[in-house]
Amino acid sequence: MDREERAAAARRIRRLSLLAVLLLAIVAGAVSFAAWALRQRDEAVKQNAIVEQARAETQTALNHAEKLINAFYFYDDKFALAYDEKGEDWRLLFYFIDKNGEPVEKLGQWIQAEQFDDRGYAKVKKEEKDGRLVNYLLDTLGQTYRVAYNIKDIGPEIRALDLSEQELAKIPEAVYSNIGLEILLLNNNKLSSLPPEIGQLDKLGKLDLSDNPIPEAEREKIRKLLPGVEIWF
Repeated sequence: MDREERAAAARRIRRLSLLAVLLLAIVAGAVSFAAWALRQRDEAVKQNAIVEQARAETQTALNHAEKLINAFYFYDDKFALAYDEKGEDWRLLFYFIDKNGEPVEKLGQWIQAEQFDDRGYAKVKKEEKDGRLVNYLLDTLGQTYRVAYNIKDIGPEIRALDLSEQELAKIPEAVYSNIGLEILLLNNNKLSSLPPEIGQLDKLGKLDLSDNPIPEAEREKIRKLLPGVEIWF
């Protein structure tokens, strides 16, 4: 082989070597890219799994919350009684929530409380500065009325009187002297009529006479005697 042939052969070998190196680099790059793509795919699968798990947990929590909300009694589809340990001494306090589970600030917090009844009143207790627990009626506007449940507890500070379910055939005379009464609950008694003295209660706004044997003629007389009062028969 002469000199020119050897030189040509050497050039071919160099070109083949360079081509081999280039092919190896391409293969290495392809392998690296494939490995990166596999890692990305695995990460995406992992993230999708996390998202699906979070979605499932969120749905479970929502279902649980809905069951809890459905378990509450919501007066007028608005307010439900709830309680929690609050304050520095972690005392049990009662309050009312809306259907979003948020506290209804205007309805306050209480040492003791019951659900709103069908008239729109909740029995609550508030601790006074001297430590006494005092009874109130709470309405859905957040207004409170100092309430007595026995005629012997009536006084000038009383704004509501609840004498329901006491087998009364007539209203005690002491009721008529408490002209500050705004709410009078006499349901589930044995009343068949009301005397004219009931008209002395000029601040009276609500009167419950339901489940009493009062005939329709007498009911009409009571309506005329108390024209500005909301009366339940």
